[in-house]
Amino acid sequence: MAIAPLTSVAPGCRFIPAAGTDVNVLCAGRGRRTVVLLHGFGDTHATWRNVVPVLARRHRVVALDLPGFGASRALPGALLDGQVAAIDGVLDALEVDGPVALVGNSMGGAAALRFALAHPGRTERVVAIAPAGLGVGVPVWWRMLSGQLLSLRLVLMALEVVPPALVESVARQIFLRLVVHDPARIDRTTLRELGRRYRSRRDVEDLYRLGHLLVAELESGTLLGRSEALGLPLLVVWGRQDRLVPVEHGEALAATVAGSRLEVLDACGHCPQIERPDLLLPLLEPFLQPVALFR
Repeated sequence: MAIAPLTSVAPGCRFIPAAGTDVNVLCAGRGRRTVVLLHGFGDTHATWRNVVPVLARRHRVVALDLPGFGASRALPGALLDGQVAAIDGVLDALEVDGPVALVGNSMGGAAALRFALAHPGRTERVVAIAPAGLGVGVPVWWRMLSGQLLSLRLVLMALEVVPPALVESVARQIFLRLVVHDPARIDRTTLRELGRRYRSRRDVEDLYRLGHLLVAELESGTLLGRSEALGLPLLVVWGRQDRLVPVEHGEALAATVAGSRLEVLDACGHCPQIERPDLLLPLLEPFLQPVALFR
């Protein structure tokens, strides 16, 4: 089960066999440190397109379509466990030596934290951008998104023929309504890329099913308590106007993990890498390139 995979991959991408599936991976740049970028629910590696060129000046950058999203095939079993296994498999296939830095947004932030806990020797530092799964029960983001998806599903079921342009248009509207603080900051290329992922009734149904799987894995809220065991540098980033995951979750995570730091970005929603890369990048670069690296 997965969102219908894209029929082509972007320039610079390739499929890498990992954990029993084919993972679409974008590799860019060179450097002593490998930075792994992990997108959120319903998103793809393209969410980092305003971040990759800057990070690639100093680092080797690896951006994944996590299994079940974008052009990557889904894995059977638990969604987040499959993501952790796929990240590990991609790093093996790329022959990455030494620990990596993980940067994850929303679902990808949860995957980054889980990877760091499962593979502490392979993780050097983590940037968690509004990570999902820190609260108990059905999260706010799923209640809001599933409500929007339900309305769309009812419309699509009433149609004998589903125009792809209709699905694309509604997907963009949902994104702008829920994820973004200021729609004027979202460029046309980003919106076009988002619409390209959702063009049929099947795409919407599969996204709905994947959401239920993810929520079932996250609703226990154990990730926050487990994160106390992180023994590595952690930067927590949140948009002050995030409608999907409250900034209080970021405060709780920063208070739980010793030595971590919370940065709250003004005039920003759930995805700073899309809406405010101008505020996010000045935080990422010094955190990913500490002076200690050169000692």
